[in-house]
Amino acid sequence: MKKIGVLTFHRSLNYGAVLQAKGLVESVKKIGFEAELIDYRNETLEKRDSFKRFYTYEGIVRNIFNLVEMPFWLIRRRKFDAFLIEAGVSGNIKHINDQTTESYTKLIVGSDQVWNPKVTGHDVSYFFSDVTDHSKKVSYAASFGVNTLAEESENIYTSNLNKIEMLSVREQSGVDLVQGMIDKKPTLVIDPSMLLNKEEWREIYKKHCSDPIIDGKYIVIYQRAFSKSLIEFAKELSVKTGYKLVTITGNPRQIIKGKYVQSAGPIEWLNIVDNAEVVVTNSFHGVAFALNFNKKLFVEYLNPKFGVNTRLENIIKYFDVEKSLINKSSTKVEILDLLNDPINYDKVNIKLEEYRNSSKYFLESSLNK
Repeated sequence: MKKIGVLTFHRSLNYGAVLQAKGLVESVKKIGFEAELIDYRNETLEKRDSFKRFYTYEGIVRNIFNLVEMPFWLIRRRKFDAFLIEAGVSGNIKHINDQTTESYTKLIVGSDQVWNPKVTGHDVSYFFSDVTDHSKKVSYAASFGVNTLAEESENIYTSNLNKIEMLSVREQSGVDLVQGMIDKKPTLVIDPSMLLNKEEWREIYKKHCSDPIIDGKYIVIYQRAFSKSLIEFAKELSVKTGYKLVTITGNPRQIIKGKYVQSAGPIEWLNIVDNAEVVVTNSFHGVAFALNFNKKLFVEYLNPKFGVNTRLENIIKYFDVEKSLINKSSTKVEILDLLNDPINYDKVNIKLEEYRNSSKYFLESSLNK
């Protein structure tokens, strides 16, 4: 059986990053290939997710937080690693070239912000730059995470993009960026986390924990970055609905009367999101899974200083769920209006299935070419 190598941010201690990696590997397997994650470790990302992060000296408050967070981080790291082993991961590869990738029929660089120079530090391994057989290279749902690139980045990217046989990106802004650099239009495809439908995700997590982890009806808060206004919105939502609050790996500044889940792995995360009544988030993958699981959803854009709202804007616009957006000045009346005007999931699911099928077609065509 032909084997496909998938290069992405599989090592990141981030639920969305690991789950989209799993989604892509499983989708490749469903087409009829073997698939495994290429265990390449980007230096910039490794520093960010390394145990050494607890030895930074950024002040008394931060060091106290590090001391409290450390045991939970270790539990999460163990659970993430176990999840990756089950997904299928190669031996450690320090340099991606012809020799280290010769066992793969095709190479996919996939999803997440693999082409964001601020994240990777201009690591051209995410273009398979040292693989000479260009016909082996495929990008699936690669994301820049930004709307514009500096001239330095454009110069590096132009030559490398031209050497990828089959190109696809995750956002319309990515299509525009690629077309601005090379004479080729990439295909717009769905994030790998949405290639699998909700029943397929349930099959994955229910092998390990079939019963709901959290009892009763609850609102789950999942944040990519701390937002006081998002927390206040969730609190008000809790008052209006009577649902309790649950926060996953929450920032210690988000003081709530509810349950803090600090040690969840990807399996537990899926269980908690799927069994929630409402999802409140500022995370792209928080939105993606809430839509996939057909949840009541409230989204707040991140502070512009993070510069990564492109992903959220694209998914909100594509699925026409702008009504789920909240803002920092949302009133109690508006919260009630939002609760009484739910997302039309009949329309969302039709669009989702069409998008999923066209994306599967691109993936299958690329691998069989």
